[in-house]
Amino acid sequence: MTKQRRTDQPSTLNEESAAIIFNEHRLQLKQKRYDGTQQRFLNWGSQHNRSVLEYVNAIDIINYLAYGRVHHKWSYGTLLQYKQAILQLYEKEQRDLITSDPYFLDFFSALKSDAVLSFDFPIINLQPAIDFMISLGNNSSMSLLRLTQKLCFLLGITGFLRPSDIERIDDSKTLIREGTLRLVILAPKEKRAGRPIEKVVIISPHSDTNLCPVICYQDYKARFISYSPIVCSHARLPQLSYTALIRNTTAYTKAIGSERISNHIKSILCLATTTCTASPPGRKAVKARAVGSTRAILAGAKLEDVLTHGSWASSSIFDTYYRLNRASATNFTDLIL
Repeated sequence: MTKQRRTDQPSTLNEESAAIIFNEHRLQLKQKRYDGTQQRFLNWGSQHNRSVLEYVNAIDIINYLAYGRVHHKWSYGTLLQYKQAILQLYEKEQRDLITSDPYFLDFFSALKSDAVLSFDFPIINLQPAIDFMISLGNNSSMSLLRLTQKLCFLLGITGFLRPSDIERIDDSKTLIREGTLRLVILAPKEKRAGRPIEKVVIISPHSDTNLCPVICYQDYKARFISYSPIVCSHARLPQLSYTALIRNTTAYTKAIGSERISNHIKSILCLATTTCTASPPGRKAVKARAVGSTRAILAGAKLEDVLTHGSWASSSIFDTYYRLNRASATNFTDLIL
C-alpha cells in the first residue's frame, strides 16, 4: 500500500495573510460606501422599535424599502442599491437566509415587473459646444482654465472616458505615435475576472486643430514643462501610484479629482442642446462618455469598435445605459422598399 502523506493545516492566519484579507483601507472604503444607507435603516429600526441587527428578519428590510418606495418615491435602481447596502450589515449565512425568504423574493419580483426601462433618452445636439471650442481660438492664447476644460471635455467625449478615468491617467506612460494619443488608465472602474486592470485608450487626431484632442494634450503639457510631475496614490488601491495629468488651475503642483474634472467637462457639455420628449423625474445627467459613443454609432462606427474603445464588457451594457439614440446610420426604409 502507498503510504498517504499527511499535511498539517495551520490553525490560524499568519500576520501576512491577515494583512491581505483584512486590509484596513479596503475595509474602510467598503464601509464608507454603505455607511449612510445602513445608518438610515438602523435609525428606521429604532423608530419602529425593531432590533434589526439582533433579530434577522427579511420583513424588516421589506417594510423599510416599501416605506421609501411609497413615501420617498425611491426608484427601482435605488431600492436595489439600498438592498445591497443593508445586506452588508449581516453575515453571509444571515444574508442567505434573508435573500431566500419567499416574501423577499416576491417583493423584488413585483418591483421589477413594474419598473419600466426607458430608452427615451435626450437627443443631443453637440454643435453649440463644438462651435464654442472653435471660438476659443488657439490653445496657446486661451486661459489655463479654458484649456483644462477643453482637454477634459475632448478626452471624455473622444476617449469615452469617465471623470474618474481622466483622474487616473498615468501620464508617465502616455505616448504619441503617428499622431495618435495613447493613454494608460490605472485601475479604472472596469475589472476583468474580478481583477483591477490598466486600461489603454487610443485617441486619434482631428483635422481641425481647434478640435484636436492630441494637439490640445500637447499644448496643455507645454504649460507645465518647467514643473515636476505629480505622483499620486490611487484612491481605492493606495499601494498603486501614478503620474497625474490634470492639475489644479490655481495650485499647479496639485492634481485634481474626478469631481472637479466632471465640472470641467460639464462647463462645455452644458452648451449642447436637447430636443426630446419630457424627461422623467430623477433622470441622470447625460455623460460625455455616452454622448461620444452614441455619436460614433450614428456616424457609422461598428458596434464592436465602440465597445472596444469604451471597454464595455458587453453590448447589452452599452445598449442599456449609454446609447442615447436608437437610430442607426443605415436607412432601412431604402433597403426595404
